Amino acid sequence: MSDDTNEFTAAAATVEAAVPLSETILIGVLSGPEGASALLRLASGDILRVAPGDDSRAGQVLAVGEDRVILRRPGGQQVLTLPGG
Repeated sequence: MSDDTNEFTAAAATVEAAVPLSETILIGVLSGPEGASALLRLASGDILRVAPGDDSRAGQVLAVGEDRVILRRPGGQQVLTLPGG
């Protein structure tokens, strides 16, 4: 980290096991003129940008909300929420 990083940011950036890296997680929600989309991190480490109606490697995207995404997967629906939410 740079010498300009404040103590709070440095501590937050080094929290161990803050998110489960062995499963798909929601890491961000975006809103723009084209509607809502979400950033998902797959267990492989790949990052996907998805929007409602997309068929992705994470599953079919049913909805993107302010702090969550709803996926249809082979085992049924799954709701992913932002970490710490």
